[in-house]
Amino acid sequence: MKRRLPPEAIDTTGMDRVAHISTARPQARRWTELAIYFDVARQRRPFIAEVAGRTTVPGEIDRRRRRLFATASQAIRFLDSSDTHGDELARQVKAWSDTTSLWKQ
Repeated sequence: MKRRLPPEAIDTTGMDRVAHISTARPQARRWTELAIYFDVARQRRPFIAEVAGRTTVPGEIDRRRRRLFATASQAIRFLDSSDTHGDELARQVKAWSDTTSLWKQ
């Protein structure tokens, strides 16, 4: 039986980044980034939602949490529970879906 990678181990390089929001500010040492990726190779759960805690503080490391979802709406709800950017994420996902042939709602 083929073992599945945990979501955190998935390499998102080359995937469509459907939506992205960052709370980074000038001179900030810590910030959060929210992203939704689309992987055309994943049939059942092609959307990957990611919450990344970023840092430039010496001795600290970036931390990522990812979950897989069947729909973009599910990914937005997951990320919106982590922060308050659901409307902007939804706008970016809609803009992406209007311009791509990879996925149709």
